[in-house]
Amino acid sequence: EDFGRLEGEKIPLVQFRLGTVAADRLRELEARGELPPLHSAKYWPDAVPALRAGVRAFVVAVAAAGG
Repeated sequence: EDFGRLEGEKIPLVQFRLGTVAADRLRELEARGELPPLHSAKYWPDAVPALRAGVRAFVVAVAAAGG
């Protein structure tokens, strides 16, 4: 992410973070020490529920910000 560069230009920022791995699978991966980072070929999000939750959360955040 290029947040550091934008901040230096005095551009207002927000970082929106969303969990994308189902809780049961997350616990299993953590227990095995196999949780991959975001920018890894092994990163495997639960896409449909993550997209549904992300869109809903983003709409609420934008509405709360007056957009």
